[in-house]
Amino acid sequence: MNLETQQVAESIRAFMSDELMMSHAAYVGEQDDLNLDSLGLTELRLFLSEKFGIETGVDALPAEKCRTLESLCQHVVEHAAMTCAA
Repeated sequence: MNLETQQVAESIRAFMSDELMMSHAAYVGEQDDLNLDSLGLTELRLFLSEKFGIETGVDALPAEKCRTLESLCQHVVEHAAMTCAA
């Protein structure tokens, strides 16, 4: 993970710990399944939209992109860059 991706990962881990009350969030690895239920996924989408200014609707951020921390971070970094460029 590059520095930007690591920063996104830390923000997501903090959100999962603080807002979703996931005590193991600090230990979630890049390839670990995030194990989010539908409410958790919805709250995560709202957080990412507010924090990074990206589109996070079901079409823009499908559930399979939210399965692992790595795929989620890659998606956020790519789309945040596109949003800034537009």
